[in-house]
Amino acid sequence: MNNQHVDRFIALASSASQIEITLPGGFQEISTVMVLGPEKDGTLLRLIWNQQRCETLFTAGGIEQGRWEDDAFHCNDKYDKPVKLRLLAISVLRPAVHTGIEPERSSSMLDAGCGEHPSMTEDGPESMLENGAVLDFLRDVINRSDTMDAEAELTWRLLCTAINILDDQQLEKLLGAFRARLIDSQDDTKDLTTMPLTEMLAMITNPETPNAIVHQ
Repeated sequence: MNNQHVDRFIALASSASQIEITLPGGFQEISTVMVLGPEKDGTLLRLIWNQQRCETLFTAGGIEQGRWEDDAFHCNDKYDKPVKLRLLAISVLRPAVHTGIEPERSSSMLDAGCGEHPSMTEDGPESMLENGAVLDFLRDVINRSDTMDAEAELTWRLLCTAINILDDQQLEKLLGAFRARLIDSQDDTKDLTTMPLTEMLAMITNPETPNAIVHQ
């Protein structure tokens, strides 16, 4: 058995905040990670998902036969079903020292690239922020709300957090992008609210100067 290959993957999985798992048929979930002893039945890695109702198990043998393709690790689970794993590293976004406004981005997906162990620094895996990884994390947080009211409140708080760290130029870009979605005939964003489209556009921007915010 190629213990070095298995040990490297387990070390990388241990460093992950979460693991995106793609099951047969293309179903995707964000899972939490449990690295085991191994157990008596050979289980070495357990991924828990669907609000801790489901789990996917892996043995050393399945990991040993696995391979890296770009940023994903392909292997079979304990029951020989093929799965794809993307190892995610999520960290807190905090204001950068030089401006006090822009968030300092410090981590993303753990990428072993072509079977090699990723570059390491004193603080852990070399960091790269990916919007997709952050969105997947936030989506998972929101999806785990117990009620629609809690989901709406959590989404509102996340929006407020994001708005509060944007400067005027970034706010204009945000509203300009929102306006573009509202007037796109192929986009159903405008159908998600009962506020009339004309009223929303009037509150966001002057149609003759799309990036200028109208202050009433």
